[in-house]
Amino acid sequence: MSPLPLELLQQISKDAQWDETIFTLRLVSRALRDAATPIAFREIVVTDSVKSGAALLFLETCTLSVAPLVESVRFDAPASDRWTSGACPVFWNQDAATDLISGPPEEVESQARRVALSGAFSGLSNFPRLKSLHLEFHDTFQEDGSHDIPEQPTHYLLLQQEIFAALASRPLSTLRSLTLHNLIAVPHDIYTRDGFRALFKSARTVDISVISDVDYEGAYFQDPLVDYWNISVPSMLEYADEVRTLVIRSDQGVGSQPALNVATLRFPRLTALSLYDFVFVDTALEYNMLSFIVQHGKTLESLELADCSIDGDEMIDFPYPWHAVLSRFEAELETLKRFVFQSESGEEQFCYTRLDVGFGYMSLDAEHEAEAIPPPDLDSAALESLLAVVQSRQ
Repeated sequence: MSPLPLELLQQISKDAQWDETIFTLRLVSRALRDAATPIAFREIVVTDSVKSGAALLFLETCTLSVAPLVESVRFDAPASDRWTSGACPVFWNQDAATDLISGPPEEVESQARRVALSGAFSGLSNFPRLKSLHLEFHDTFQEDGSHDIPEQPTHYLLLQQEIFAALASRPLSTLRSLTLHNLIAVPHDIYTRDGFRALFKSARTVDISVISDVDYEGAYFQDPLVDYWNISVPSMLEYADEVRTLVIRSDQGVGSQPALNVATLRFPRLTALSLYDFVFVDTALEYNMLSFIVQHGKTLESLELADCSIDGDEMIDFPYPWHAVLSRFEAELETLKRFVFQSESGEEQFCYTRLDVGFGYMSLDAEHEAEAIPPPDLDSAALESLLAVVQSRQ
């Protein structure tokens, strides 16, 4: 059997997912090395470790051989090869190394990891073809309390802030996809710096998710969380002039408090929008998610609402029930071709809530609070009508 032509191998594998076995393939022969190298270095995966940060920094210095091949950098929080007391961290900044001589071992190790990673992320502009940046931060809120800015921030919060500061120091102009998952809902001036916000300017896909202190009753109205959604998140998104696909995820209801300030958010090319755990409230225009959505009715082709609800406040009053919302979508989203309306948490599809002052948004019980819930048949009919219109545009 004749060998597979290298041109065919390259064509077949050009869109293949990254796999560590590709590095083994490079050892088989010079021809396979030449064919596999662009695949092997197309995506760089970084973990929360000194070793990984040093490796990324090294690749950034390979300006002729490797750097032009890198198209994607992904940070995955689980650290599989953390520096332990038996290993020696790699330092390229003598002052930073000196700072780490004293202190509890856990703090020394954490600071070493942050120094390594922030130093490496400050050099991403050395990858001239970098198109995608995916930061998958630690997925658990571990800050001490949620009522104020933490006086002793955890490694996880400091890591986010220091990586963002590093990215802001040398903005990336080639990004087309930006994913920031598990952003810790603590305000910081990094979110208002032009250098950091410039990351969003060229991105056509933006996917962010926010984590907060969901276990603390009453956390929904604490200043850090409120300010994060009111100031930090819109500050990030204001620069996303080219965004086509926007995904915003929250781990608790975002509606009247906390509320996303959309007053300055206009995306003239937006075609796909996904919202997770948002609460539709009859509120001021700058926080009105329904108005924000329909303002993009000329361009929006795909809309996904997951675990979203409508809140009746303490008075349990619903001037804009689901059937009214869905009817506006049908009337004003002129180009909509895809609509996903689902509950991932097991709640009712047409979820209604009341804002409990001491707790937060509480779902109404259809069995015991049926009199307060708008007629479900009207909601179902409005959904069917919207889906029929969407289907007709396929």
